[in-house]
Amino acid sequence: MNILLTILIFLFTLIILVAVHECGHFWVARKMGVRVLRFAIGMGSPIFKFIGKKDKTEYALCPIPLGGYVKMLGEDSGEKLSKKDQKESFSHKSVWARIAIVSAGPIANFILAIFVLWLMYFIGISGIKPIIGDIAINTPAYSAKLQSEDTITHINNKKTHSWSSTQLLILEQALKSDKIKITVDRKNEQSQEFILEIKNKDILKESQNILQQLGISVWMPKIKAIIGEVSENSPAAIGGMLSGDTVIKINEVKIDLWQDMTKIIQNNPGQELSIMVQRNKNIKTLKITPKIHTTKDKIIGRMGVSIATGANKFDNLRVKESYSMVDSLTMALDKTYQLTTLTFKMLGKLITGNADLKNVSGPITIAVYAKQSAMMGFDHYLFFVALISLSLGILNLLPVPILDGGHLMFYIIEAIKGSPVSDKMQIIGQKIGILLLGSLMILAFYNDIVRL
Repeated sequence: MNILLTILIFLFTLIILVAVHECGHFWVARKMGVRVLRFAIGMGSPIFKFIGKKDKTEYALCPIPLGGYVKMLGEDSGEKLSKKDQKESFSHKSVWARIAIVSAGPIANFILAIFVLWLMYFIGISGIKPIIGDIAINTPAYSAKLQSEDTITHINNKKTHSWSSTQLLILEQALKSDKIKITVDRKNEQSQEFILEIKNKDILKESQNILQQLGISVWMPKIKAIIGEVSENSPAAIGGMLSGDTVIKINEVKIDLWQDMTKIIQNNPGQELSIMVQRNKNIKTLKITPKIHTTKDKIIGRMGVSIATGANKFDNLRVKESYSMVDSLTMALDKTYQLTTLTFKMLGKLITGNADLKNVSGPITIAVYAKQSAMMGFDHYLFFVALISLSLGILNLLPVPILDGGHLMFYIIEAIKGSPVSDKMQIIGQKIGILLLGSLMILAFYNDIVRL
């Protein structure tokens, strides 16, 4: 059921993003007087299609959802056309008209991202208040003298309300400087500023979370190890654990808090554990073997349980930001700029070898994140859609032949030199583009499989 839900949410998201991208090409092509022969969502042989009565365009839905296309009359410059057809031919339009048509797809993705972010800020985005937990010794946070239970309010004078925005601002600053200014509210004291110095120049090559590398953990309230939901067919379910059980011992080690339990579970992947639980007034001992789970940087154990609700100890940690219609638009534009520049900087780091290639994700990881964001709430799903839409727009703008950016590169060269790039050079460019894009897809799929 979980796999099916993941696939459905992923397909729904991808169809929206691809449709918006192709609609951009389609709409501008029509405005420029180009005849559109086919508008397709997906790749491969159509599973459903129909012909428009007025425009005679074939609209098709294809089975492979990893893309789409708009087929226009005269895309092949060598195609022989009558004088009447030449008026509606893509290749016979001015170079600036062709630039407008090709760039319209990525621009549509940027517009979608802005709209989705505007909606997200208007309805309100939820998060967890950025209160610092334990500080790891011999780390930038330890050297800066940050303390547990400090509440982060600003990163380099930019206000932050949640851990998600805090992490994004820290990453943004780490990409351009080895110093990060953090402003915190400390109990019974005024706001204080601290400078975190990043001495590890390869911090972006590390697979750890950026907060972990700085020595910062998320503060958690002290909560008893009471089991909430037990996932179907999980190690906990197979071992006989039930919702409402209170874990009191694991391998004779006394358990007081939820954090104590999760630490032992994570440190024992694939190892059978003797877990003593209190069920109503009875004591039971269960044999459970945590499932082996691979993260970016290590292998951990997972039991398949969630924390019990009811104590409402997380209520004071939850925050929700919402803004007026005008302020939401300002926030959306600012966030779009922030995410776009961050993406380009990260791409630059990847190309120069200053960031870990493990950060490249493919459709499997994206599908998992799509489902996770949807489960976290509509606001988180909106942010995910905006992020992927921006990524799709940026990817297509890269000057790689076979992508929109590659076509733009050829047309800009044509506009400068006054004549088209030769067919021979375009074919060579396309071969290089296929090689680069194929290599990127192989890397992305490899990273996806390793994460499973």
